[in-house]
Amino acid sequence: MSMKTAKFFSAGYNDGLAALLDTVIDNNPHANYGIIGISFGGMVACNTLFQYHRKEEIMVQLILSSPLDSLKTITRLNALRAKVLYSLPFGKKIKRLISNNQEVFKTKAQKKLFRSISRSESVSITDIDDMFIAPMFGYNSSTDYYKDICISRCLKETQTFTICVNADDDPCYSKEVGFIFHFVYFMN
Repeated sequence: MSMKTAKFFSAGYNDGLAALLDTVIDNNPHANYGIIGISFGGMVACNTLFQYHRKEEIMVQLILSSPLDSLKTITRLNALRAKVLYSLPFGKKIKRLISNNQEVFKTKAQKKLFRSISRSESVSITDIDDMFIAPMFGYNSSTDYYKDICISRCLKETQTFTICVNADDDPCYSKEVGFIFHFVYFMN
């Protein structure tokens, strides 16, 4: 099925996930709920729950293979070796996805952003976020976006029992941040 509208998602919040949680909780008000997110989905789940108006009804969240510190992660991914392995191929896929769905760009601002991405030779995650994601969601730069979507920021202030699981050799995982959160949240 092709996209019919210009609906893009940010790791900072997902109104579709919030609406789904509302529907599920409304239809089963006496059940216990948890939320699970993997990779980018972990960032979306954590940030959505952090802002969710009924977060006290979610008992636990499990975050798997997700970057706890977005800015540190993107710095690692943009390093030479990681850029070749992760960022450039991912950026090319995102650019192709945007190009293949150009008909959904309706507003002048969306069309301008599309043209900017289409002409660019840059295809790293940071380049796409700077040219497309950050402006679309009201951020001044990808750095501002990465700071805002940082899971560690949400976890410091959440009351929801949280388990974060990452592999030690995962380039998106920061051991020092992970240790702090494993310690804090397993002890609560």
